[in-house]
Amino acid sequence: MNYISDITRRDIFDLFKFGIDNCSIFDESIIFYPYFGRLDELDFLKRIYNLASLPSFDSRFENAEDDIWQHTINNNDYEDFWVFDDARFQLSNGADNIFLNFICEIFHPLVRDEKKDWKLFLKKINSLLQEDGYEIYSVKRISGKDVYGWKTYSKSPKIFFPFSIRFEAQIKKKEINFTLPKNLRYQIVQFLTKNNELLYLSDETGYNYTQHVMDLTFQDLKSYYVPHNYVNNRFIPSSNIDDFILHTTPYSVIDFIELFEKNSLVTDFSEKVVELFKVNNRNIIFKNGEISIHNNLIQETNKFYGKEKGVEELLIEANIFFEKQNYPIACEKIWDAFERLKTYYLPTIDKKQSIQKIIRQISAGDLHIEKIFNTEFKYLTDIGNNFRIRHHEKNKFDINEDHHYIYLYVRCKQLILYVLENIPD
Repeated sequence: MNYISDITRRDIFDLFKFGIDNCSIFDESIIFYPYFGRLDELDFLKRIYNLASLPSFDSRFENAEDDIWQHTINNNDYEDFWVFDDARFQLSNGADNIFLNFICEIFHPLVRDEKKDWKLFLKKINSLLQEDGYEIYSVKRISGKDVYGWKTYSKSPKIFFPFSIRFEAQIKKKEINFTLPKNLRYQIVQFLTKNNELLYLSDETGYNYTQHVMDLTFQDLKSYYVPHNYVNNRFIPSSNIDDFILHTTPYSVIDFIELFEKNSLVTDFSEKVVELFKVNNRNIIFKNGEISIHNNLIQETNKFYGKEKGVEELLIEANIFFEKQNYPIACEKIWDAFERLKTYYLPTIDKKQSIQKIIRQISAGDLHIEKIFNTEFKYLTDIGNNFRIRHHEKNKFDINEDHHYIYLYVRCKQLILYVLENIPD
């Protein structure tokens, strides 16, 4: 289904055509960024489309690749930004997933120009896409650089309450109870200080002023309650932000991080926070500006420690993405786990023999059940071979609806869990 309007598509095209105004107290300029980054147009398009299979609009050439080479490299007589309205690429009126995949490729580490302000364009494009129910976000990192994908987006409620207020009842009942080690608190202070940008703001009268993100966040927190921290075993009103983070309750630290994210201009702030907590053995989900805490994100796999440890790790990753409602990546991870499961008995026997042995073991001698499992393994394998489960794969059928991803994810996951529960040690 198509939710991205013609208006949004044109507004995004216009960002690349006419640039983005950079208005601050000290500078007024227009920032430009080429959609193909540090590549040329032809090489960029070849990353997304099979140009050799697309038609040529020039009768002298057999395919789009030769046509585009002639008119963008050899003669360079195409108008600027011709690609946005070229019917072969379906950007102006095609399916949402085609448009979104194109946008994500613009910001791929191999494409984007780190010397230019690509993050500004990503932030602006996201603000436009969110109005139509989509969001570009970091799905993984390669060599320390973010790789972006897309997902559906729902606007947060207009009235925001920080973590400690949202979960006040559960905290009082100790249904939510966790600690933040001193080392993690120091790292949080360092991380927030590193991202403590100077903001250029205006008040209701139009008066321009500057304020750092941490100061603005502390000010915002005071609109909900008076911040306190411990000093010599006394819980007193806070006067210093670092002391507050280091010595307040863990719930108030989460409040501060959530409010900081709302004020920050850092596009991947939430992903970095999740990673910071993860390296300190604290699992959190940071979605739509709100943090939720999970002491154990996937209890059902904790008991499994079979020969193929990668299966368990991939199950955990898949579950994390599923809880974030990032169903495409969750599906990709669960299919990776399925493929890894097939190699359970390697290297003693090959992959095909390993699958047959798994099926025999879990069927427990029942030939009718064995037939069912044979069919199920083949069914899920065929889905992986024919549908675009992995985002980088080409020439496969797209999956466009979240509920389809959910169905496939649950079906594949249940088979994996059944195998792990019933296969002999």
